[in-house]
Amino acid sequence: MCKIMEEFAAEERAEERIEIAMNLLEEGTLSISKIAAASKLPESKVRELAEKLQPAAK
Repeated sequence: MCKIMEEFAAEERAEERIEIAMNLLEEGTLSISKIAAASKLPESKVRELAEKLQPAAK
């Protein structure tokens, strides 16, 4: 049971980090590297999230 709770907590932290990064990306005032540092996500993940926020090219 303890292992399940640890996994759940880890997933929650990951979701919180992604939410932080998304909020900072939407604000648009920080660089990818600073957002990665603030959210404790790898820069590659922050770049991936940034691409998802970009409107589709016309």
